Amino acid sequence: MQVITVQLKKVKLGNGETLAYRERSGGHIPLVLIHGNMTSSKHWDIVLDRMDECYKIYAVDMRGFGESSYHRGIASIKDLSDDIKDWVDGLGLRALWNALIYSHNQPEEDRYEEYIDDMRTQRNLAHIYQALNMFNISDVYNGLVEGTDQAASISIPVLVLRGDRDYVITKEMTEEIVEDIGENATFVELKNSGHSPLIDDVDQLLQTMTSFLQMKEEPA
Repeated sequence: MQVITVQLKKVKLGNGETLAYRERSGGHIPLVLIHGNMTSSKHWDIVLDRMDECYKIYAVDMRGFGESSYHRGIASIKDLSDDIKDWVDGLGLRALWNALIYSHNQPEEDRYEEYIDDMRTQRNLAHIYQALNMFNISDVYNGLVEGTDQAASISIPVLVLRGDRDYVITKEMTEEIVEDIGENATFVELKNSGHSPLIDDVDQLLQTMTSFLQMKEEPA
């Protein structure tokens, strides 16, 4: 039987408030528990202990309750619901990151929370996606724009890395990059790594980068 644990965590919202929440280990069906007045997530302790193990349970402290902050007074219940939406969006980002980026290892908890907070500061995502779609320096049409063939002009050594468990950049995408750059490209597949080799195996990453740089250093 799996041992169930409950951790008290905190996440900073975009409005500057910090919401605390209790997260139960295990489970795959997400369930959010929201307390009533004059209570907090602490009062869900029996449910957290006894609820069926198939549920991934989160019990949140609303602004001004329990371990959560109360820097700005609320003017309406909507202020609280907006906090919850912001908090849920953060949890969704974490779930997406776990599925795609941290698919092998995860950062230390404190560092992970800092990373999540930092990810949510990006304000230009839609424009970045558009720019990426229009960026094509190959010599072929990519389905949106014709290639400029500028990749063929790259004359410096280029190290191309991909983790063998990367679910974001596919093997085929990497092969296309190497082919576009040509003989100046050096491809290395990082073993047991996903899209974040800095977390999965930073020693392997640093060793690969250092070896490449030393190999390409100009003679004194």
